[in-house]
Amino acid sequence: VGNPCDFSTGVYSYDETPEDYDLSDFSIDVDSSPTTGNKLGLIKTVLGLSANPISLFASPWAPPAWMTKTNSTVGNPSLRDEPEVKQSWALYFSKFFEAYRNAGIEFWGVTVQNEPAGNTGAWQDLKMTPEEQRDFVKDYLGPQLEQTDPDVHIMMHDDQRVHLPKWTSTILDDPDASKYISGVGVHWYSEVEDYVDWATKPFDKMKDVNSKYPDKFVLATEACNGFIPYIDQGPKLGDWNRGERYAYDILNDLNAFAVGWTDWNIALDLSGGPNWAKNVVDAPILIDTEAGDVFYKNPMYYYLGHFSKFIKPGSVRIAVESTANIISAPMETTAFLTPVGEVIVVVLNRDIAGHEYNIEVEGRGFINVEVPKHSIQTFIFQK
Repeated sequence: VGNPCDFSTGVYSYDETPEDYDLSDFSIDVDSSPTTGNKLGLIKTVLGLSANPISLFASPWAPPAWMTKTNSTVGNPSLRDEPEVKQSWALYFSKFFEAYRNAGIEFWGVTVQNEPAGNTGAWQDLKMTPEEQRDFVKDYLGPQLEQTDPDVHIMMHDDQRVHLPKWTSTILDDPDASKYISGVGVHWYSEVEDYVDWATKPFDKMKDVNSKYPDKFVLATEACNGFIPYIDQGPKLGDWNRGERYAYDILNDLNAFAVGWTDWNIALDLSGGPNWAKNVVDAPILIDTEAGDVFYKNPMYYYLGHFSKFIKPGSVRIAVESTANIISAPMETTAFLTPVGEVIVVVLNRDIAGHEYNIEVEGRGFINVEVPKHSIQTFIFQK
């Protein structure tokens, strides 16, 4: 929303005029410029190509620099304290949705702020405490969007799962803020949580949100591989371990009541960019921009497909029980009932050995299956 992320080709905003509180100089022309990627044209192309409806959500990285206390969008700045600045930042959201609507693009949702607890400081951000986000939502953003864009779903948090207890209690326990919030966004970049989940319990934190606030959805709003500097950064063509990491997180997020899972960059160039801040990462599709018509599908692409190709929008997760004998670990699994009545069962085997197992779906049938080591399988049980 109106300022670049690190994967933009440069730094910009939709209104560079200082103290323009009414945003009279607001313009999204930069989003249709070929020199900055023609974001508008790309979105329209994708919407036109898809056979299924696509729900779009927006996330702000930072306001125009003049709205921050440091007159900068990097270094984890904070929003200025003046009420007219906070109201102008809320109006910025409305101006964004209006401009895109006029261009023929509607949005389903928006997060209040991308990673409000802060990032490395090397690219755009707007740091907020839970209390600051609560007050911004209830006093400015909520009333503003209720008036201009009541159908846009507002998501709080949009940050690492480790922060969930503090942020959800601070914001959702306040009825004047909670009434504007539809859901909670989560990221996976404290991803070590997944490897020591017996200690950090990231998925239990998500389940607690569903238990305490059942009227709010949880959406996994950002994830990628290759984000750890010096140790594991950038693309790795053909890395199946990275695909398996995707599947593990998706499966467990879904089982922890997430309503969806969002890949950060579905496609990047072979260097893991473009990225003006040089914060390169990996992606399911890597494009050889020099060759022009050459691209590679990473294993992450196929692991994603085991979920997204079969679990259609409107599907409902159903109970599934995975058991084992004394020499075999239970398979990791999730199951859904689709709108057309199919039962979809996804099975992930992260073990170093293959296994035999069976699946029984009540009223649908029973099958015996062999699963190779480090593999994923998706089964469709017809109505």
